[in-house]
Amino acid sequence: MSTSLMNLPLESRAAIPAIPQWLVVTAAALLVGTVFLTGEHRWDRSGLKDYVESAAERADAAVSGNSARRLAFVALGCCGTLIMLISGQLPALREPMGVLLFLTAAWTFGSVCWATDLGFTIKRQLLLVLCSSGAVGLAAVLSLRQLAMVMAAVTVSYLMYGIFAELVQGTFRPWAGGYRFAGTMHPNSQASNCGAMALAALALLKKPNDSAAARRLPFIASISLPAAVLFGVAMLFLFLTKSRTALAAVVLVIGLIMATRQKLGANMVLAGCGLLLICALSFGLAVTGVGDSVGDAANLGRDDSQGSFNGRLPIWEICLRRMGDRVAVGMGYDGFWTAARIEDVSWELGWPICSAHSEYIELVLGVGLIGLTLHLLCLVAAVLWFWIRYFRLGFGGDAMMVGLLVVGAIQGFMETSYLHPATPMPFLTLTGMSRLAFFTEHQAAWQTRI
Repeated sequence: MSTSLMNLPLESRAAIPAIPQWLVVTAAALLVGTVFLTGEHRWDRSGLKDYVESAAERADAAVSGNSARRLAFVALGCCGTLIMLISGQLPALREPMGVLLFLTAAWTFGSVCWATDLGFTIKRQLLLVLCSSGAVGLAAVLSLRQLAMVMAAVTVSYLMYGIFAELVQGTFRPWAGGYRFAGTMHPNSQASNCGAMALAALALLKKPNDSAAARRLPFIASISLPAAVLFGVAMLFLFLTKSRTALAAVVLVIGLIMATRQKLGANMVLAGCGLLLICALSFGLAVTGVGDSVGDAANLGRDDSQGSFNGRLPIWEICLRRMGDRVAVGMGYDGFWTAARIEDVSWELGWPICSAHSEYIELVLGVGLIGLTLHLLCLVAAVLWFWIRYFRLGFGGDAMMVGLLVVGAIQGFMETSYLHPATPMPFLTLTGMSRLAFFTEHQAAWQTRI
């Protein structure tokens, strides 16, 4: 290829010239998959009580950290910076959403000025810098469709690793009462992984080419069979995690995505089919004994459902009480859960804990109500930007981004790590947002695939 990178239109630079697309996607998948494998993954996760470490282990991890994880994120940040330098692409504000991202980042990093534990907050912010550098670097060279390929590769790898871990340990028993598929992660995190896999498969479901066969049989010939199989597998294991919020969020998002490009009559049919499917599923679970009633069936056979929300209220109350008069500005980005507070809150609750079990409460603890407001504005803007693009252009990558953002927003009410880029799905979501906000010309963003 004789044309230099700098002479190409910005929107056409989806990958580094002279490097095949499959190699770029493979390298990105290996980088992301390896880096985040050093996080929550644990070989014996499915055998732990309630799938979590003890309070002592969590407190020790908060103090000493993980050397392999630190090196992995340093590599991620360095690779992101190197990619930008080699590709010759530097981020620039090209969409209003980028302004909100910039303001949110400015407040987040500014929280170091009033942090209660300066050293702890600085360490967390360094991690955020490395994650952001990696996300922006990948955004410079990956289109949204390529990002969907990366996400599919990473999530499939994590799922296969989890299945293998449970098979080896003898904990893979989906027929047993009370079983939740965890693999090497907490079931709720595994549900996030499976949900992202389903959304990536949905983005890749329609073939990009317009062949003669596709024109003769538009619905059948335009569907990618591997993506369809991947979608089915993802939904099956999402159900096995028994994560109610994640399952409901993914089903809701898929319905929204399917309805966006349809007419009113088709929307009514989809809504009716969805309602019938939910009723049939609940009835089937009830009569087969998985749940003793339709109400139990709606809880996916879990016996902890009644107290799941009420059990979080004391956590939120205890954490917010410890903030005192710092609710507006927070205690410094991700700086609440020091080793002392982990032991303190765990002792008061009577069980080990190192998170608020709500991403929104977690943001208040770290960056206060002001920071939470900025994050929400950024989230809403991103959902609208990608949803409108999908409505107008119909590209699967935009549908995937809408799904990831909405699922993250819903799960954020009851779980953490869905809005922090230090975990894989939020990291890849930030990559997609950065692609639109910083590397796509405004005119091209509303006309072509990015």
